[in-house]
Amino acid sequence: MPKAYAALFAAAFSSAAVVSAPALASQHDGTWAVSLVTKAGDCDPSVRSRIEVRQGRVDENLIVARIVGGVNSNGAVSLQVLRGSDSLNARGRISGAVATGSWSSPSKNCSGSWSAVKA
Repeated sequence: MPKAYAALFAAAFSSAAVVSAPALASQHDGTWAVSLVTKAGDCDPSVRSRIEVRQGRVDENLIVARIVGGVNSNGAVSLQVLRGSDSLNARGRISGAVATGSWSSPSKNCSGSWSAVKA
């Protein structure tokens, strides 16, 4: 993702407020320190931020983007960032207090990996 898009993605992660219908707390709930690394495309080489997961969900409406997704009971992570016609998809898995995965932005022709540690 171009540098401005990487900054948007980082801002989305760092300010992710969580909105969810009442549900049982997820074992994966909490604050996660996230690190993104670009492996292909014209993107920032790396971005670090935080994400908050509550009741297994992330759902944020920012002025410049919408972020939706969550973690299922088996630890599978799925997150999408939408900004106009641009999109970014992140997938991965949580195991204990560590998570890893990949991300891609077909609209910006960038991709990479991410990792996270529960704070």
